[in-house]
Amino acid sequence: MLTAAAACGEARAAEPETRSPAEAALVAEDAWVRPETGGSFRIGVLFRLEPGWHLYWKNPGDSGLAPSIEWELPPGLEAGPVEWPYPEAIPDGPLMNYGYPSDVLLPVTVRVFGALPAGAPVTLKARVRWVVCRETCIPGKADLSLVLPVGTAPPGKNARAARGFAESAARRPVEIAAVPWSFRAARQGDRIVLGLAPAAGAGEIPENVTFFPETPEALVHAAPQIFEREAEGGPRLLLQTGPGEDARVLRGVLVRQDETGWAGPGSPRAVAIELELPPDTGA
Repeated sequence: MLTAAAACGEARAAEPETRSPAEAALVAEDAWVRPETGGSFRIGVLFRLEPGWHLYWKNPGDSGLAPSIEWELPPGLEAGPVEWPYPEAIPDGPLMNYGYPSDVLLPVTVRVFGALPAGAPVTLKARVRWVVCRETCIPGKADLSLVLPVGTAPPGKNARAARGFAESAARRPVEIAAVPWSFRAARQGDRIVLGLAPAAGAGEIPENVTFFPETPEALVHAAPQIFEREAEGGPRLLLQTGPGEDARVLRGVLVRQDETGWAGPGSPRAVAIELELPPDTGA
C-alpha cells in the first residue's frame, strides 16, 4: 500500500482488489425530469467516506488524484462540468493537499436540449474513478446508474439527496461580481500579492483567508499563506510562486476562514478568483 504522498500513477495501481473506504452513489436533486427542451435538472455523485479518509479536489495539491466522472446519458441530455465545492487544506507531512475530509456531493447540471417522451423514464449512467487517502492511498471505481421518471408536473425534491445538494451549494464559490469586494493580483519577486478592497456593504475584514489555486504549479502548496489584515493599501494575502510562476492569470478560490461570508452573515464564504497577473515591476 502507498503513502498519501504517493504519485498519482502509483495510487491508481495500489491494491485494486481492496475495498475503497469511499462509497459512491448517483443521486438527483428532483424526483423526476420535465421533458421540455431548454430545461435543466441537477444530478451528482455522492461520496460517503469512512472516518479519517479524504477525497481530493480538482487540484489535489502536492499528491493525490481528483475524482473523474464519465457520463452516459440518453439522447437529448447533456451534462455540464462538475460544480466543485471549495475544499479544505489537508497537510501531509511536508506536503499540502486540497480535498474533502468528509462526505461530499459533486453536482452537475444536466441540460435538456432535445424533447423527452413524457411517461417514459430516463436512465442516467456514470463511470466514476477516485483515490482516497489516509496514511495510505486506495483507488476506487464504480459504474453507477439512476432511473428518473419523465413528467409534466412540477418536479418534487428528492428528500434523501436534498441535504447533500444544499451543503454543496453552500460551498460553491460565487463570482467576484456577486460580492461587495474587489481583488487585484501582482508579483513581488518570488511572491504573488493578492489584494482585497471592501466596498459599501462589505462588512468586516476577514480574520483569515485561504487561497486554493486551480493551476497545479501556480504556487508552492505547502508554503505558508500570510494574510496581512492591516497592510498599507488594504488587506492582502502573500502567496509563494511555484514552478508555473510564468502564468499570466491567477485562478482559484478564495475562502474566508471565519463564519462571516463575503457579503455578511449567511452569505457565501468562497469567491472564484480569476485575475490577470502582470509581470513583476519591482514595486
